[in-house]
Parts: sequence; C-alpha cells; structure tokens
Amino acid sequence: MDECASFGFSSRDIPAAACVDVLREVYGRAILRVEIEPLDDGPFDVEMQLRTMPDLSLATGTAARQCCAHPTKLADSDDLIWLAALSGGGVMRHRGREVEISGGDAIMTTSAEAGSFTYRSDLRFMSLRVPTRVLAPMVGDLSGVLMRTLPRDLEAQRLLTGYLGMLLAMDGPPPPGLRHPVVSHVHDLLALTLGASRDATETARARGLSAARLDAIKVDVARRLGEPGLTAETIAADHGISERYLRKLFAADDSSFSHFLLAQRLLRARHLLTDPRVAGRPIGMIAYDVGFGDLSYFNRCFRRRFGATPSDVRRAAASGD
Repeated sequence: MDECASFGFSSRDIPAAACVDVLREVYGRAILRVEIEPLDDGPFDVEMQLRTMPDLSLATGTAARQCCAHPTKLADSDDLIWLAALSGGGVMRHRGREVEISGGDAIMTTSAEAGSFTYRSDLRFMSLRVPTRVLAPMVGDLSGVLMRTLPRDLEAQRLLTGYLGMLLAMDGPPPPGLRHPVVSHVHDLLALTLGASRDATETARARGLSAARLDAIKVDVARRLGEPGLTAETIAADHGISERYLRKLFAADDSSFSHFLLAQRLLRARHLLTDPRVAGRPIGMIAYDVGFGDLSYFNRCFRRRFGATPSDVRRAAASGD
C-alpha cells in the first residue's frame, strides 16, 4: 500500500484446466492471503478490481460460492479489513464468533488473526484495507468494532461505499493533488462508520463531510472529462444532490464547477500532448477526447492557461526541452 497501483483479475482469462490452481495460488494466497475452496461443482468464477494508494487498498468484484479461509501462516500484517456484501452474502467466522452479512451490510476484521468467510451465494463485494496504526488513534477501542455488523443504512457507510465506487471506476489513481485528501476522507468516513472517538469525529467534521462529497464529485468529474455535455446539473443528479448545493460546495472551496472542469480538461490535454505514446494523435482529436467541442476555444484557453500553444507544448516535449 506504499504506491499507487491498479489491476484487474478475472477467472475468464485463465484456461479452464488451470483455473482452480491459479485461483488458489494467485487470487487466494498471493492477493487475498487466503486458502479458497469451491462449495460445489459449479463454475469457480472470480472477477476483481484492485486499487492501492498509500495507507489504503480497495477492491470490488464478484465471486462464486466458495470458502475463503485466512490461516495465521498467511498473515502478513495487522491491517484492518472492511468488507461489504453488496449483493449475495455469506458467513464470517473470526475471533470465535460467527456473523452473517448480506444486502449491503458490512463487517470489520483484522488480517493479523485467523478467520474465514463462506459465500453461501454468488457474492458481489467491496472491501477496504487500512493499516491499524491509521485507524487506532481515530477509533480507540478497535476490538469493540471487530465482527460487529455494520448496517447498510449508516450514513457514513453509504457515503463511503459511493466514494469507493467512484475511485474504483476511474481509469487510474486520482490526480496527484487529490490523492492525499481522498485517502484522508476515506479514513475519516471509515472511522465515522465504525464509531470514531469524539476527537476523531470533530477532526473529520473539521475536514468536512461536505469536503468528502466535494472530493467525490471532483474525482467523478476527472473520470468523465471526455463527456462533451458534462454539466453541473448532470453531476448533481448523479450524486443525489441539488445543483444549488453542488455549486455551494465549489464556492466554499473558492472555486466553481465550470472553473474546475475547464482546469481539469486543460491539464489532461497537456498530459496527453506530452505523452510519447499518443504523439501521433492530432491535437484536435486530443481536444475532443478531453471534452472540448470547439478547437479555437480550446487553443485560446490552453494558451491563456499555460502561456504556450498546444503545438508548442508538444514540440517542447518531443525535443526534451
């Protein structure tokens, strides 16, 4: 969890004859640190997307009926693991207790101790892994939150689940300037879900749940730059808030939706213009790819923002200047 990385894993990409062995070794022991066994003779299917950032690892996916056992010999850290059963469900056994989760409920365990999770039906899940040293000062009595059902209707957990979903939907990690606040807000939301201490709650609120909403919106906008018709109204509707409230969130950040959208499109365009992998792509196509419908307007905005034309920036990148 020290670097930004993302990858996907699918049993469909594995030859049938080798599928079970590869899933046990790669998906099970190497990625999840578990021993996995199917519950029946049905397809042993797994789909997973994983993303890591410093002090944060998140995943989502689907898995067929199986048992995942985490023996102490595979423990590699004392990280805390939040697991939500978005659909389907199963039984978690850990610390001498047995708890069933389904329908969007979640549970918290620790990777330092043995346990197991049996998927009694095909499972669609989301999980989050955070170092204990991060959450311990925020929550206090961590032992009290382990193996406790976290219902889906907890406000902080609903926001956490939506936030993680947008992070996982992005093509890559958040832009560098957003990574630290994004990770901090995930920690805050997880702590609030678990029942943060008074000090941690005040800190989270000082950083602001509204700031978490704004960061989620910014991440979503950065993911959808190529949509020419992207508007404040569209984004607000997708996030279940009013357009007026969305504009208030940006105003509190001394910005505006239109200013942020334009700035992100220009930054993305400059990145593409300096990327040797797309050196042959016409500038007009790059402008279109990041959401500009008018090339003249793009050129004016780009020169005003960076003090050089798109052609100048591409030539300088090509010559190494």
